[in-house]
Amino acid sequence: MIVTDKRTILQQGLLSRYTNEVMHLHIRNIQIQQNMMERLFNIGTIKIACAGTGDVEISISGIPAPNRIKAIIDHYRL
Repeated sequence: MIVTDKRTILQQGLLSRYTNEVMHLHIRNIQIQQNMMERLFNIGTIKIACAGTGDVEISISGIPAPNRIKAIIDHYRL
């Protein structure tokens, strides 16, 4: 996951490439999910939903320091 000042980009895949971009202006909700073990090791899942669709556009698990990533995205979207 790449976070810039204007968008968040998710790139996945080695042989086949999947890229999804979300403009920070369009983000409606950022959700963090952590079970007990993930909280212990400070990792989690981040889900980003956009206005208009209401669907989760980006979902990525195993992210270190997910609350910090959310704070960075929130900083750019406000």
